[in-house]
Amino acid sequence: SDLDPSSVIVEPRVKPNATFSEEVWNLSITATGERGAIREQNGDGSGAVNHYSGLELQFLGRERADSLARALQHAIKLCGGKP
Repeated sequence: SDLDPSSVIVEPRVKPNATFSEEVWNLSITATGERGAIREQNGDGSGAVNHYSGLELQFLGRERADSLARALQHAIKLCGGKP
């Protein structure tokens, strides 16, 4: 419920002073109110958990990024995400 379907954004990856041999696309998700809605448990056995307010995934094709973005938007709506 801390995610908003409209926060799922696909845009070209831009990195200063870097060129890519293929076009790279970012798919970004940001929690409402910049809350740490995304959790990641460390794989080192410590049991520590990191909390993030956003997540960024990279894709080599816009079609794949757009397809996953639509699926994430739909899943967020089904799970009661913020309108």
